[in-house]
Amino acid sequence: MGIGRQRSNSMGRQRGEQLLELTDEELFKVEEINQKAPGKPRLHAVVRCNRCSEQVMLP
Repeated sequence: MGIGRQRSNSMGRQRGEQLLELTDEELFKVEEINQKAPGKPRLHAVVRCNRCSEQVMLP
């Protein structure tokens, strides 16, 4: 393994250790949003492809 790769691996390990030491508040931004949840999805008929037999939805 070359010196450049060793250095890169070492830096990656150090960064990983730094991330593990952070609190949830430092890692994530959590906030409430004022948006309605999407409605139920529309269901479409399913057919089987004549060539590969994979099932696909009709529009």
